[in-house]
Amino acid sequence: MAIGSFGDVSFEVPETLGVSGEYGFPFAQIPKVSGYPALQVVGEELATVQVRLRFSENYNIPNPQAGFDNFLIAASARAPRQLNIGKQIYGLYVIERLRWEVTEMTNQGDALVIDCTVNFLQSKD
Repeated sequence: MAIGSFGDVSFEVPETLGVSGEYGFPFAQIPKVSGYPALQVVGEELATVQVRLRFSENYNIPNPQAGFDNFLIAASARAPRQLNIGKQIYGLYVIERLRWEVTEMTNQGDALVIDCTVNFLQSKD
């Protein structure tokens, strides 16, 4: 299990969940009268990182719901923040998409474990 952070908000990345990324190398197709189209390099796409993360009392997050709420506030700010997972420093990213699910609750309905899938988009600003 690795501990990660997005700005000042901490989360955990259990080994069973994980991190994946994607780079794009786009080309424009230029039509020709005959034959195959020509390709021209358009430029680089921004990197994306997808992280399956968890807010849970089991791993140093005293209040999972508060941790998730702070993460949601950081996402809503739409400002680039430093993304770190374990010892890996990814750089400045924004949250492009966030999916979440409460997977464990108390009898009173309080969240004990919140699993998220987050798409981070690289920021070059």
